[in-house]
Amino acid sequence: AHCTHASMATVEDAADRITSIEEQVHNLLKGINKTVDGTSGETDEQVLSLLTANAKLKYRILHIERSIAEQESKRDTQMTSVLSVVNALFRSAVRQAYPTFSLTKPIVQSSSGERFGDYKCTVAMPIAQLLKQSGESSTPRDIASKIIVHLPSSDAIDKCEVAGP
Repeated sequence: AHCTHASMATVEDAADRITSIEEQVHNLLKGINKTVDGTSGETDEQVLSLLTANAKLKYRILHIERSIAEQESKRDTQMTSVLSVVNALFRSAVRQAYPTFSLTKPIVQSSSGERFGDYKCTVAMPIAQLLKQSGESSTPRDIASKIIVHLPSSDAIDKCEVAGP
């Protein structure tokens, strides 16, 4: 009999909770209908204010995203132009140091790691091979040093040094 009494209390509690939830849902639906119908008064003003604020925020987000995209495209252009300037400087130095060596492709590339600097010039080894074929002998390190001696001064290059063996 005790179990049955506890079950009855639980059923009554559940019924009371269901009735309370139904009333809350009914009140919420009435509020929604008033807002949709435009009869809610203050709620309409609040919704309109929130919609206006939301539109303004979306507008700001759009402009911020456009600004970010514009800055990223400028950064890419600036990076490319620095690489182009450094490449032109090294081409000039190679022409002065080794006038018979013909350059057909870019000789300066972005470095693979920060410890290696921002850029690297990879032309010393091919010049050493060509010199060896023509009977002259010079190490890639000596060739790189000679190219650096002929490197024009520029704000684009802060420091230049020979790396490798």
